[in-house]
This record gives sequence, C-alpha cells and structure tokens, in this order.
Amino acid sequence: FLGGMVSYTFLGRVADTIVLRTDEIIVAKVMGTAIVPIFAFTSRAEDLVNTFPDRLSFALVPTMAHLYGEQGIEKTRQRSIQAISLIFSITVASAAAIIALNQSFVTLWVGPQYFGGVVLTLTICLQFVLITSRRLLSRLLFAIAIVDVPNRLLLLEAGLRIPLAIFLTMKLGLIGIPIAGIIALLLANGVFLTREFGRKMRVDLGDFRSRWPALLLYPLAAFAIGVAWMVLEVAQTWQQFVAQAIVVCLLLGGLMWLLNGDTRAMVRQLVTQLYRRLLRSRSTAE
Repeated sequence: FLGGMVSYTFLGRVADTIVLRTDEIIVAKVMGTAIVPIFAFTSRAEDLVNTFPDRLSFALVPTMAHLYGEQGIEKTRQRSIQAISLIFSITVASAAAIIALNQSFVTLWVGPQYFGGVVLTLTICLQFVLITSRRLLSRLLFAIAIVDVPNRLLLLEAGLRIPLAIFLTMKLGLIGIPIAGIIALLLANGVFLTREFGRKMRVDLGDFRSRWPALLLYPLAAFAIGVAWMVLEVAQTWQQFVAQAIVVCLLLGGLMWLLNGDTRAMVRQLVTQLYRRLLRSRSTAE
C-alpha cells in the first residue's frame, strides 16, 4: 500500500511539472523564441501570486489527515467544505487582482511591448483558478489516503494538454496555451475528480447551498472589479502601482469579508487565538 502511494505521488508530481513547465517550450517551438518573453512576463504575476493559495491548500493535508484519523469522515467532511469555500475565495481574489494590475505590472517592469494582452491575462487567470481548485480537491483526498485516482487523472490531463497546446497555439497564438490547459483540466478532472471527491468525502452540491455568495456571487463581483480596474489608465510609476494595488486588495478583501462567512470565522478565530496568547504572555511575565 505504501509503495503504491509513493509511486502514484511521484507520477503525479511528474505530471504536474509537465502541466506547468512545458508552456514556454511549446511557445518557442511553435511561435519562435522571440515570443517567449511576452508569454513569460505576462504570466509572471500568476507565478508569484499562486504561491499563497497553493501553500495554504498544501498546509491543510497533515491537519486533515490527523482529523480523519482521530474523528472520522464526518468531521473531515465539514472542515473540507469550509476549506474549499475559503481557499476558493482567496484564489478568486488573487486572480482578480492579477486581472486588475497585470498590465501596469508588466509595463513598469519590462515595458508595454512585453504585455501579451487582456485576453491572455484573463485566460491565464481562469486557468489559475481551475488548477488551484483541482490541487485542493486532490490534496483533500490525499489526506484521507485516496491517492491513485487524482494522480491518474493528473497524468491524463498532462497527456491531453501537450498536444492540445501545440494545436491551439498554432491556431490561436499565445492564448492557445492557457485555453489548452483549461480544456485538458476540464476533460480529465472536471467530472471525474469532483465525482470521486463527492463520493469519498460524502459531499454533494446541497452541502454548498448556504455558501453560494462565496462560491458564485463573489467570483462574479471580484472578476467584475478586476476587469473594471483593468480599463483604467496604466500606472505610470511604481508608487502609483502600489497605491492601486492597495485599493484593489482592500476592495477584494472587503467584498470577501461581506460574502464569505468562512473568512469571517477564520479571522475571528485568529484574533481570539492571538488575544489568548497575549493574555498568557502577560500572566507569565507577571
């Protein structure tokens, strides 16, 4: 059993690397090396931003595994639903911030000639949301020792992505890369992974009914903010960029606070824990 888990985990990581690290090679082969910097710089913001929601979902694995071992599937199911709501909203907020600020970021960093365009940014951000969601479901399944199905599906996704990326890049240009990733992910994981997650975690759509503001309304509002901000004048200095970034983050964060009850619960829990630690440290000092 342990050998099988290690094998599937290794193959899954290889497939994940293929999914994420072959894009620039395909661009170079299909469109020429001169186009690679445009794609690389336009997608750089996503590479930087995705670290937070990705690490957050990765950090859940030992906690969920311990919870599953100690209290069983029902408690794990409840915490998984909360985790999906919270991390999905954080991912959407990150993607919306990229949409709003990417043109300014690339223009200030390397120049406007290296910005790949609004449509490329939008498709990269949609792919980012889907990949982070797929990783979250896979890691929650890993926490309850379901390893084979997610990694088999990831291998299938990698196998679909490369030929699709080559074909669509030849037909559509740079946007063919993220569109190929979106199609491959939906074909391989869109139905099968969500069905496996629902079956093993005993979760269905009804369990998310009370969270529709976070899972449906918030993405629509956040992406609307991102697109609306994107049409504003591009920041001319880094000081303007930082000011715009602060405003965008406050807007997206405030909206998340209003629409996502799990966000409010997490913040209250963190504040309570910090307050208790402060009281303990004071009592110890006295």
